[in-house]
Amino acid sequence: MLLQTVPVVAIAPLIVLWFGYNEGSVVVISLIMSLFPIVNNTLLGLRSTSRNLVELFALHNRSRWTAFRKLQLPAALPHIIAGLRVSAGLSVIGAIVGEFIIGSGNAEGGLGVQIVFAQGRMYTALLFAEVIAATLLGFLFFALVSAVGRALLRHWHESAMPG
Repeated sequence: MLLQTVPVVAIAPLIVLWFGYNEGSVVVISLIMSLFPIVNNTLLGLRSTSRNLVELFALHNRSRWTAFRKLQLPAALPHIIAGLRVSAGLSVIGAIVGEFIIGSGNAEGGLGVQIVFAQGRMYTALLFAEVIAATLLGFLFFALVSAVGRALLRHWHESAMPG
């Protein structure tokens, strides 16, 4: 993904031109920051499917769609969940960075705008509270994705089995 190599600050003016000074731009910036681990891990998982099993499906004249749906996608699921777990924290970072860049800096807005507001007025206690809130939000998203991943994998994949 070429977008992962471009600094978000460098392309933020383009995003603002295309989407305006609003939440849409923040969502796009967050998406750009968090999409790469999902795509990368998904492709890794799809490519890591056992060649012997792929050939077995071909030997039994299964279509490529059937092999994808019944073999490659389930085999890639642990990798997809790992990418989602990484992206859960990056999405919070992306939203805050997006608000740093696009936010108005007043008392209204999301967590990123609030951090800039508190920092500009030297409200140290409020700044610590906002940083802790952002950290907890990242942990919450990570834990939620991890719990869903364990629920999906617990009966058949050794990474999620109790042991």
